[in-house]
Amino acid sequence: MYQYDQRPSTHFTETAQVELTKIRECEYAVLVGRNNCGKSFLLKTLTQQWGQAASYLGPARYQNFNLLGYFTPNKNRKDERWREFLNQWSQQQQNIDNSPVNLQQAIAELTDSQRNTLVEIVELLLGTRI
Repeated sequence: MYQYDQRPSTHFTETAQVELTKIRECEYAVLVGRNNCGKSFLLKTLTQQWGQAASYLGPARYQNFNLLGYFTPNKNRKDERWREFLNQWSQQQQNIDNSPVNLQQAIAELTDSQRNTLVEIVELLLGTRI
């Protein structure tokens, strides 16, 4: 029986590092690929490499909501999310896409401008308005 007990020893080449730096400097980027090709692994690895300046929001495949709730601001939110991400990423025994961030809360905490940008991106990529 196969068990996911050791991550591959993945290292980015210098060329890849240059491209990833370009991606980091973009306002937004789209990562496309077939299922199980490593998109989530790449994003989690980049999040870990870039530190607290980055955050990983998993695909949230099973989170559905039609209203944004109210969430009390938390001064330590960024530190807490970072610790949760590192804990989840280092402790998981299989490749799962659990996100330490509640999607509804993440969207609710965006500024109006950021939320409008998100709506535009979703419409451009998926052809539907949220």
